[in-house]
Amino acid sequence: MDVSKYFPSINHQILFQFIRKKIADPKILNLIKKLIATSSTGNEYDYLFPPDSHFRTKQPRGIPIGNLTSQVFANIYLNEADQFIKHQLRIRHYLRYMDDLVILAEDKKYLRQVKEEIIKFLYDQLYLIVNPKKVRIFPADKGIDFLGYVIFKDHILLCSGNVRKFRKKYRKLLKKVQEGKISEEKAWQSVQSWIAHAKQADTYRLREKLFNGNPSPNRLSFGQLRLFDQ
Repeated sequence: MDVSKYFPSINHQILFQFIRKKIADPKILNLIKKLIATSSTGNEYDYLFPPDSHFRTKQPRGIPIGNLTSQVFANIYLNEADQFIKHQLRIRHYLRYMDDLVILAEDKKYLRQVKEEIIKFLYDQLYLIVNPKKVRIFPADKGIDFLGYVIFKDHILLCSGNVRKFRKKYRKLLKKVQEGKISEEKAWQSVQSWIAHAKQADTYRLREKLFNGNPSPNRLSFGQLRLFDQ
């Protein structure tokens, strides 16, 4: 499961309460409070949530994606869920990366039960709403969809949607370079980022196919346009 609009949903008051549990220095607390208050989510996501939901009624909320402090704050915020899942629900096999959560168990009925308890905790205690389209219970032997990968017991693949998005992005980058709207160096930096992500999975043949026979290209090649136009 994962949280709907996680960063925009983080409640300022709750976040500051968690931080205050660990930090006593008033000057540092004052600085952190100012940092949290520098940004808040407006009404742009209201349409995704019911009018009486905590997202709509509990404000201010929202921290900016990309800020280094936001990465830390976001992990601090969901640490409360970690403690609930591990120490109260006593779930043994639990993984979390930011707002993506995975639980492994052998009993489907048990998973349905803990799913509801976690959803309730996130809403009641953290004012977070789980994305209903991304809550799934499924056999692990078919691969676990996590962080853009499909993880099997003995190998890892990229999600098919991940590859489709990259193909589309790559075409746009090459077109922008050809039109002089972006430098080849900047476009290549974006491609390199995806290649580094893809290398974490078993993608040698995929990268070989995508990059005209070269699984680890060292520059942007316009010849590769032929592959994406097919």
